[in-house]
Amino acid sequence: MIFGQDYKTNSINDTYISSEISNRLRFAKDIKSGNYEYEVVDANVFIMGRARSKKEFKKVISVLRHTKSVKKVVSYIFILEEPTKKE
Repeated sequence: MIFGQDYKTNSINDTYISSEISNRLRFAKDIKSGNYEYEVVDANVFIMGRARSKKEFKKVISVLRHTKSVKKVVSYIFILEEPTKKE
C-alpha cells in the first residue's frame, strides 16, 4: 500500500495534536489525566474514560476543543455519580 503526502501530513498533525492534548491534560488543574485515554485520527479526537464530576467532564472537553487543529471531539466519557448531600 502506498500512502501519499496527505497521509504523512495527517499523521504528523495527529501526532502534534496528541502531544498537545497530553501536555494540556497532564497540567490542567482539577483534571485527573490518568482517567482518560484518547486517539487522534485525522484531527478528530476520540476520548474514553471516567470523569469524577460534571465539572471535570466539561473541563476535559473544553481542553480538547480548544487545542489547536482539533476538528471534532467524540466523547465516550462516563461521569461518576456525585454523592448527594444528606441534610
